[in-house]
Parts: sequence; C-alpha cells; structure tokens
Amino acid sequence: MRLVIQRSKNSNVKVNEKIVGSIDKGLVILVSFTHSDNETDIDYMVVMDGNSADMKKLRREMLNVSEQISYDNDVVVSVLVRDKNTFETQKNILPLYKNILQEGVALYG
Repeated sequence: MRLVIQRSKNSNVKVNEKIVGSIDKGLVILVSFTHSDNETDIDYMVVMDGNSADMKKLRREMLNVSEQISYDNDVVVSVLVRDKNTFETQKNILPLYKNILQEGVALYG
C-alpha cells in the first residue's frame, strides 16, 4: 500500500475522463494498494493548518474518497482530519494521538 500527500494550489480527480472531485488550495491524498495487500482496515489522519471552513471542506472530501475506496475494494477506510493546534496540544494526552505518534508514519505535503 502507498499513500502520498501533496500540497496543491488547485487539483481535480478524473475517473473515465469525468471530474469526480476537485479542490482549490489544499492537500491531495493519493492512496494505492493491490489485491496482494492484506490490509482490511486503513486508518489515516490529516493534520493541517486552516480555518474551520477549510477543515470542514477537507473532511467532507476525504470522507467521500474514503467511502469510494471502501466500496470499490471491500476494505474499511477511516479518516480523521484535525487542526494542527488541537493535535499539538492533545498529542501527549489522548491515547489515540499517542498511538499515532508511536506507530504512525508521517507523510508531508
């Protein structure tokens, strides 16, 4: 499995030459895996600087992508979108954040 996070000024995703998603300024997250990957549960978290409107838009887009990946590939994809300040203040308090810091792989766009 591979995951790439890329910063973008504007971008879109096409399926069969039809645009199925687009963003202006933000992050593009590309996930790929093959049938030989034995993961049945994919979890990822995006930590970003941004206002609440940007966060809400990114969360909605990420959920749409996650649902499509889940449906198309019979896996469970879970996504969390958190603002950087909240993550930084709670990373040593919340067990989930501690686990992410210990076991997660950081990718930067």
